[in-house]
Amino acid sequence: MKNMSTVFKRKLVWIAILASLLTRVQVTAEVIELECKEDLRDQVWRAPAGSELVASEGCVWQTNTSVQVHRPMTIRGVRVRLMPGIRRKPAIWVASKGVSITDFILIGNKGTIPQSQRQSLLWVSAGNFILERGRLVNSSRDGIMVHASRSSKIDPEPVRNGVIRDITGTGNNRDLVALTTAGDGAITTSHVLVENIKAFNSDLRGAVEVGDGVEDIVIRNVYARGCYYTIAIQDHQRSELETNNRVEITNVVGVANKYGILSQTHRPGHGHINITGMVFIDCRRPILLKYIDFLSLSDLRVEGTREQFAPIEFEACRDLSVQDISIRDSSGRDGAMVVHSSKRVRVEGLTLDRETTQFAYGIEFYKPVGWRETYLNTSSINVESGEPLKLFEI
Repeated sequence: MKNMSTVFKRKLVWIAILASLLTRVQVTAEVIELECKEDLRDQVWRAPAGSELVASEGCVWQTNTSVQVHRPMTIRGVRVRLMPGIRRKPAIWVASKGVSITDFILIGNKGTIPQSQRQSLLWVSAGNFILERGRLVNSSRDGIMVHASRSSKIDPEPVRNGVIRDITGTGNNRDLVALTTAGDGAITTSHVLVENIKAFNSDLRGAVEVGDGVEDIVIRNVYARGCYYTIAIQDHQRSELETNNRVEITNVVGVANKYGILSQTHRPGHGHINITGMVFIDCRRPILLKYIDFLSLSDLRVEGTREQFAPIEFEACRDLSVQDISIRDSSGRDGAMVVHSSKRVRVEGLTLDRETTQFAYGIEFYKPVGWRETYLNTSSINVESGEPLKLFEI
């Protein structure tokens, strides 16, 4: 356990170093002023490798096809609107390694196409990328989607090394940032830093998704309001390779979302996920996590949850560590925390505010019949309105 933790921390240090290097090492060979009245796709296509393309503040390009970035370059200040009715086309497709896009605005065409024809506004299918200071609005799918090409006509490489930073999204149908894979998890996405993300009013998803076999991901400083969830961990049950591993999530705030952090996972194998520093206000189900091994969750504040479900729920998680949980202005029919069929669980520090919070139990622990041990250790459980712990056999 200690060795695995050390390896994980070393990988996170490497990601931080990588982010710094990606920001600093790009060297531009030529600065090109983009022409507002000329097709943006053609200008990007002609630009030589290593060039820096700069748009003036008043330029807005309307496009009915994707702007493909097929060489390493830097693009600054572009504003692109996807025309109504255009289906299955991203506004920008990053198809080359070594691309940096900063200070951009992309506007989608949500509501003008059926959901079966949806597409993300910005698709990244190659590594060593930087996306910074962007705004994405009204996408029919995700704001930013990262995964290798899924075309059978080419032999895609994994997407490795990237930075997504200072991104805001409003009114997108799905995730503002979605990190996933190709080949049902066989062609991975890894070593990506996602930070300073703000999502508003995403109807079907939320701020950030990690799914289908991503590895070595750092997510920090995420805010979501009026979304389905704040952050999700997913698989789609297509392959045993779709297990997400070594993910660190830090500093998360969710307001008026259905879920805080949600795992839409369906099989064991996801693991080594650390989550710390969370505040969820007026969210119906702040924590719902399942099928994750070596899961660590700490420093969680919950406020304003009044549902029949427990605010915090874990299922089939082995080697689970939960620390420093505080719940106030909330109530429920049963337990504040529910743990199903999980082994080697440690809970240290659960406090329910005695004046504003009412639950029957602090922790409900469900143990399958036949388990010889409870696999549960608790300390500092502060519950005055009900029982600290209730054990059930199922």
